[in-house]
Amino acid sequence: MVDTAFWNRFRRRFFTSAGNRVALSVDAGATSVSWTFDRSEVDTQYGVVALASWNAGAHLPAADKSTTGLTLRFGTAAPIGGGVVDLATFRSE
Repeated sequence: MVDTAFWNRFRRRFFTSAGNRVALSVDAGATSVSWTFDRSEVDTQYGVVALASWNAGAHLPAADKSTTGLTLRFGTAAPIGGGVVDLATFRSE
């Protein structure tokens, strides 16, 4: 039996017009990085997927989200030589 409720959750998410970032540079020792969107969001009810090039323990406090961008916080500072983060914003219906 297929769990349709499970699969419906995936079908109802979509990327936003704010844009996505691949390989956003993070300076060595940094514990956060800010990103200004390509296009503004209508509100702050969007989600973010972030993938860092090191074991960053990244998190996004609600206070660090705005309609024009966000600040991603890291539990572990960027390594010597710096790092990169891939980011994508999404919404749910």
